[in-house]
Amino acid sequence: MKKLLTAVVVLSLSVGSLFADAKVFTEKFKAQVKEAKSKVKMISPQEALKMMEEKQDFIIIDVRDKDEVTSMGYPKWDKYKNMSRGKLEPMLGKSDLVVENSLMVFCKTGARAALAAQTLQEYGFKNVVVVDGGMDKWLENNYPSVD
Repeated sequence: MKKLLTAVVVLSLSVGSLFADAKVFTEKFKAQVKEAKSKVKMISPQEALKMMEEKQDFIIIDVRDKDEVTSMGYPKWDKYKNMSRGKLEPMLGKSDLVVENSLMVFCKTGARAALAAQTLQEYGFKNVVVVDGGMDKWLENNYPSVD
């Protein structure tokens, strides 16, 4: 009986610490996103659409994973690249991007896009904007997209 009670207590403490770690990780991610958003230019989906309607010269960098792009679609724009956030840095060296390019960064909600934009700035890109709310807000507004 003592062994069973000890096992239950140890298991409870282990599970409790896992949830505590998850909360710490979530809070750390939120803090990183908040910091990134303070260092990059955030624009609304409406501002992004206006830039498209004005036919401004920029490239959309979509940092969602391929399966997200497949399931949600992507903004309708001639200059579009999907570069998953998890592979962004190595993909930059293999891409035709140059630091002079103007970039509009998308993800699902804007969080990963902010982190990616911060990375792009660290790599020398100067004209980078992030669509706040990402594809969720883009689609919510029924803006042009490709399925």
